[in-house]
Amino acid sequence: MKKVQLFCFEGKDIRSLTDENGNPWFVAADVCRILEYKKSTTAVLGLHCRPQGCTKMVLPSAGGKQSTLLINEGNLYRLAAKSEMPQAEVFEAWIFDEVLPSLRKTGTYSLRSQLLPAPRQWEKTFPSEFMKNVLKLYGQKYNPKKGTPQFVGHFINKYVYNCMDKNMTRELKAARAAFAGDDEVAFLHQFLGEPAREALQAHIMSINTLMVASSGKEHFELMFDRVYVHKNQLEMMLK
Repeated sequence: MKKVQLFCFEGKDIRSLTDENGNPWFVAADVCRILEYKKSTTAVLGLHCRPQGCTKMVLPSAGGKQSTLLINEGNLYRLAAKSEMPQAEVFEAWIFDEVLPSLRKTGTYSLRSQLLPAPRQWEKTFPSEFMKNVLKLYGQKYNPKKGTPQFVGHFINKYVYNCMDKNMTRELKAARAAFAGDDEVAFLHQFLGEPAREALQAHIMSINTLMVASSGKEHFELMFDRVYVHKNQLEMMLK
């Protein structure tokens, strides 16, 4: 199996791996959560899925390495077909029309094509709580009346943009430069289209949750490394 890749459907994460033959596998619990199955193991092993399309693998998680149930593409469709969730068909179409073709073509679900040639209208993207928690990690107090310290920008680049894609910061800066030369007339996130922007917002909330649960910067980095198997894992979301 190759590295874990993370995708985002309407703010909910789904982890995927590709085997040596290029076949995608999905974390059953993630799929069942999206499709609103209350008991993932029962839905997968007891009701809707074929056993030959199921396997287990040890994957990292927030609580450490855990044995994780995976399902193949066929079983994912079976779960979608049996789900009573109104958005099940939309989810199935998203997997079939966007995720799988991109995986088979490039080996990863890249959203680089979601960059805009011109910035969207500005709207607040990083909540005040997020900024407050970043400063808290560094032992500083949040004061919205003061300017943002430079290290906050470095933090955002490292744990947000570069986590989504190792080249994302560079490409966003290139998009901004192409639009306005060297003038910083817009923030990087203003050049993101959809669903990249939704993925960004979901990731920001995920990082904020880790910060809230952390006792300090070192603790945050430790948990970050456990949750995100490698720091470019969001080759899924923004990558």
